[in-house]
Amino acid sequence: MTPHIFGNQHYNTNTTQQLLIDTTHFWYTLYYTFTTLFTTLYYAFLVHFDYTLTTLLVHIYYAFLVYFDYTFYYTFTTLFNTLYYAFLVHIYYTLTTLFTTLYYAFLVHFYYTLLHIFGTLLLHFTMHFWYTFTTLFWYTLTTLFTTLLLHFLLHFTTLFWYTFTTLLLPFLVHFGTHFWYTFTTHFGTLLLHSYYAFLVHLYYTFTTLLLHFLVHFYYTFTTFFGTLLLRFLVHFYYTFYNNFTSHTWTMPLHSKAAVIVATKDFLKMVHVQHSAHVIGWMSDASREYKSDLFN
Repeated sequence: MTPHIFGNQHYNTNTTQQLLIDTTHFWYTLYYTFTTLFTTLYYAFLVHFDYTLTTLLVHIYYAFLVYFDYTFYYTFTTLFNTLYYAFLVHIYYTLTTLFTTLYYAFLVHFYYTLLHIFGTLLLHFTMHFWYTFTTLFWYTLTTLFTTLLLHFLLHFTTLFWYTFTTLLLPFLVHFGTHFWYTFTTHFGTLLLHSYYAFLVHLYYTFTTLLLHFLVHFYYTFTTFFGTLLLRFLVHFYYTFYNNFTSHTWTMPLHSKAAVIVATKDFLKMVHVQHSAHVIGWMSDASREYKSDLFN
């Protein structure tokens, strides 16, 4: 069998005929698969449908004969339940059998078809690709690359000189003029914006610092003079401690004579806030509580 020659490419007729045979076999396999599946589905449906109808009729006949002497309502409900459950059982069996047969037949034929088609295509593709690559690659590399390199060098030297003399020199002149104008214009604008930005930032910084200074001065003034005022007004401290809750209350006193008034205020506070009464307390050896006011 002689190959056909077209230019520098060789095509073998054996490969084309084999490809046609594989294509015909693919369509025949696909047709056979679908006809087999539909034939199996059709006969299985006829057999199971005929068996289902005969079984239902027999169940209806015997149920009617057995329950004929009972009331119409009981007979009707029994027949309907028998028909319903028998139909459910047989339709479920029919559907599961049909879908199982269809599923496995489809998987087997589909897997065989895909395996054969992809194997044949892969073999032909690798053979054709290797032949084309080994035959045409060296010719393309040696001929086209050399021509491309020569044309590139010629056009590059011509266009570079033309570009440099025609476009680059006017571009450099225009760029220098535009750069000087832009630099002088935008630099003045930048200095003006920087001046105004500096003034705004200086004003914001000054106001922020002044506000922080006033707040800090007010806090320091009130804290210092409040402490100083307490030091001049308060000379003594009186402490109440609760052993049960471990709470502590501190009462500032101007003099020791104010212990009685402070104790009365504390007793009122305990009664109001905690709804409790102080039954007794312990104190040191001071004589502040040695008064008739506590009797």
